[in-house]
Amino acid sequence: MPLRFFQALRAGGLKPSITEYLSLLAALKANLIAPDLAEFHQLARLCMIKDEAQFDRFDQIFGDYLA
Repeated sequence: MPLRFFQALRAGGLKPSITEYLSLLAALKANLIAPDLAEFHQLARLCMIKDEAQFDRFDQIFGDYLA
């Protein structure tokens, strides 16, 4: 899921870096969150989006990806 989600973000106009993607993977591997969709959403947004102005676009892509 994380790779396809990363690709969906890039296809949706956001440009998370490979470093941000690797940070997300490291956080998932370290079990920093419970296996919960809301927690994954927050963690992914924290790791992959650095500009607050892009939060709404991230949320839209996240919702579309899961639909």
